[in-house]
Amino acid sequence: MDSVTAYRVSAGDCSVDEALTLERSDDSGDSWVANPVTTTLRSVTQFAATSDTYAYMVGLNDACDPDFTATYTSGTGFGSYPEELTGVWYRDTTDGTLNSPTGILEPPCSDVVDVIAVDDLNAAVMCSDRTLSRTTDGGSTWGAPLTLGGAVATSTGVGNYVVAQTGREGCAGVRVSTLGPSDQAPAILGCYETDSDSLEDGRVLVSGTRDSIWLQVQDVVVVSTDGGITWA
Repeated sequence: MDSVTAYRVSAGDCSVDEALTLERSDDSGDSWVANPVTTTLRSVTQFAATSDTYAYMVGLNDACDPDFTATYTSGTGFGSYPEELTGVWYRDTTDGTLNSPTGILEPPCSDVVDVIAVDDLNAAVMCSDRTLSRTTDGGSTWGAPLTLGGAVATSTGVGNYVVAQTGREGCAGVRVSTLGPSDQAPAILGCYETDSDSLEDGRVLVSGTRDSIWLQVQDVVVVSTDGGITWA
């Protein structure tokens, strides 16, 4: 959202009948208010907050079928809107295809880790070999794969895409970079220094907003408002 407000949700597992929890912070990550997701959504592969009150999640419901859940009230109430699935980017984990606003696509790799959508036409796919492929035409074509060694988290934000990497020379922690919409190389924004024990894959989250970068390493949340130079 901005340098003060953010949402987060755990990935979940559709085979476990346990409600998801959407959390919201209004103090730069110092504290979080938890709201149980009251629909049958049980896992999340895509999440986006597009206004102060509206956010949506795409994932699998308790039958392990693709589903769409949204809140119009900052997380105090939820509804299921499966008809909205056709209008968003997401990876269908049931058959490995990509859904986009332009239709169902074959992904640029067989082992998709993440789908990062900017808008209907611009999106990127991160593969398990840490290569990123970008499209500017809704998935009709994909740019050459870009290798991002040590990539542990990706998101939209500053410049279109934000990537967090570990094990990079000159950064004893998490390096944050931004990437443009097509074949541009990443531009390094900054480094958040932390010990190596905190850098397990899957425990790093990154997100960019119009005026800040949010980073979570294990349970520690930090925010940069100067392009990744300093973190607080």
